[in-house]
Amino acid sequence: MKRSRCSVWLVTTALSLTIGLGCGTPAGRGRGAGADKVEGQTILPAGLAFPYVKRPACPGEGCAYGTWLACDSVMVYAREADTSEATFSLARDEPFEVLAGAIHATRPDVVVVTRPTHQIGFDESGVLFQPGDTLFVLSYIAEGFFDAWYRDTMLEVEVFWPWKDWYPPDDFEYGGELLQQGDATFWVQVRNAAGHEGWLPVEYASVALANSLDPDPPRCQ
Repeated sequence: MKRSRCSVWLVTTALSLTIGLGCGTPAGRGRGAGADKVEGQTILPAGLAFPYVKRPACPGEGCAYGTWLACDSVMVYAREADTSEATFSLARDEPFEVLAGAIHATRPDVVVVTRPTHQIGFDESGVLFQPGDTLFVLSYIAEGFFDAWYRDTMLEVEVFWPWKDWYPPDDFEYGGELLQQGDATFWVQVRNAAGHEGWLPVEYASVALANSLDPDPPRCQ
């Protein structure tokens, strides 16, 4: 089956950025869009403050707080979502405790629906997205599901648009176009063996996480 696509167009002036779709539904004016705030060339949804913070958070299947392991030298900072003041560092192979976590999104993924797409999230609340609908994808949950802002409501949606960590079959028909790449960071509050506490932004190559589905302790690759 031939994939249906809508072309994205941008018109920039000295005062504004106009965003729309070749299929005739401008983002911000389409069904459920609400994208009426554009800062520079960053699209933000109406009705939701940014940076957006999801708390508590531990994205990924089985992700758990508790004992993690540093797989490289890792810097720990005094305050959450603030790298201006480092307090201590973790050495490779040093275990540490994770006390809390939060996702800070400074910019959402913006997904424009290109064909009718039915969704049933983790909460089993069904919704049918139509071409021209706009979703603001904020944070990853697990197993291909995300938190997304749609029509002034937070939904859990399964990925149906191009995503860097998803490799569908060659004949898969995407149901949406990625209009804007988002920016989000997973921060965790940590404590080392000496009792020092702070916050670190999670780089998955630098730490091994605890997993509730794996009885073995974290280990570096």
